[in-house]
Amino acid sequence: MARADLTPPAPVCLRERGEDGVPISPLPSWRLGGVGAAVSFLFALAAPSLAHAADPPAAIAPAAASIVLLPTAIAAGKGLRPVRPSDAELGRLAMALDALLADTAKDLGLTVIPPPPGPTRLDDADLVDRARAAHGLVLLPSLRARTSGDVELRLSLAAPAARAVDARRKVVSGAKLPVQAVILLRDLVRGHGRARPPSASRAPASVPSAPAWTPGRITLMANATLFGGLAGYSIHRASGSDDPRLLYPLLAVGAGIGLGASLVASGEWDVKTGDAWYWSAGAFWPSAASHLIFQGRFAGAWPETDRWVFGLLGGTAGATLASLGLALRSMKGGGALIAHSGGGLGLAFGALVEMAAHGDVKSTPFSGMGYGAGLGWLAAAAVATQVDASPLRVLAVDLGFVLGGLAGAAAGSPLLVHEPTEGKRRAWASIAAGSAVAGGVVAAIVVRPRPGHATADLRGQPLIGVLGESRLGALSAPILGAGWSGVLE
Repeated sequence: MARADLTPPAPVCLRERGEDGVPISPLPSWRLGGVGAAVSFLFALAAPSLAHAADPPAAIAPAAASIVLLPTAIAAGKGLRPVRPSDAELGRLAMALDALLADTAKDLGLTVIPPPPGPTRLDDADLVDRARAAHGLVLLPSLRARTSGDVELRLSLAAPAARAVDARRKVVSGAKLPVQAVILLRDLVRGHGRARPPSASRAPASVPSAPAWTPGRITLMANATLFGGLAGYSIHRASGSDDPRLLYPLLAVGAGIGLGASLVASGEWDVKTGDAWYWSAGAFWPSAASHLIFQGRFAGAWPETDRWVFGLLGGTAGATLASLGLALRSMKGGGALIAHSGGGLGLAFGALVEMAAHGDVKSTPFSGMGYGAGLGWLAAAAVATQVDASPLRVLAVDLGFVLGGLAGAAAGSPLLVHEPTEGKRRAWASIAAGSAVAGGVVAAIVVRPRPGHATADLRGQPLIGVLGESRLGALSAPILGAGWSGVLE
């Protein structure tokens, strides 16, 4: 279709914005992780703060208090198309979205103008041309169905005085689509100087506020303090000293440095709960792996003090690698669980591999457990930076591994009765490991996301401490344990 206006349009630059409204560069951007400062607390607490000098806001040309709402389009492939009768559920969501956005725009103080009849071109350059012709804002919503059953919502806003199309997108479930649509439209309109109440005066210069005590910040502080105390204890044991006058100051200094470093890191960056637990996996699983490897390979030949040097080096290296992983992306609960699951499952599989290799099921396989825990955590931590899985699905797959391994161990237990031979012991370990893998694969297939079905989500955080109280007459005692506090959606 030829254009009626032969004047070449002005260059258009599409600026994608994420959920937080920050433009996304087309080039990869390295983002410093929320817990990067915590790994250096054993050496110094002198990380300089980032000075974010706020640039003066650019002047926004006054636009007409009107907005043209184009009908919601359907994203198919790399383009957009109008809603068709065959779209079924997606078409119903599109119709509801049109009515919701019109009401929201009125609530924001805008005059809603219906689009002119006839076919509408949906590319970004045409949106800018339409905004200039209408002397007002033009909004194009679009929906894309995801294989997980969720919907990708995208709002594109063109302003008459701007040379760019502002677009914001978010992947949500169908039930949460109305709320997220209202939030995205509000942020887009506010970014163009609209939706400000007439009585609102210019806000004073921003004053830095104290960081909020979020669950992620508290979790990071707890883990960093514990790791700092462990580091202080390791330094004391590595020195060969048994003097308690040296032990307690080292514990206090280590824990204090860990707490201080976590306060600095969580004050500079927005640390989520998943970030904190992912970092804790990098701090503690390599530490445990180093102790196990030393016990299995060097306990008889090297001094006992070297064990703590091994653990300290392993924990510091793991925490550093975890911080580098957080520099790539922020972790959700599923990513943190993947990292911890890799360490735990790796420890179990490493033990079975050593049993199968040596044909010995009576000696504790310290070396295999150490290598398995370290390599399992490293592989899982790397995978967690590339995939996005729900915590419930990760827990289900872990349960499949455990139940499969227990079933295989029980099925192969007759091989271990009546003085088993070395070959029978190896067969038992192989059966247990193979059935664990089979159980994990079956669980992954069973809980895989299905199109058209909402994926359950497990929201919450671990709970360790006093879970209740036991009473017997006048006597009472606390019930200690671990649990999960959250909501299953």
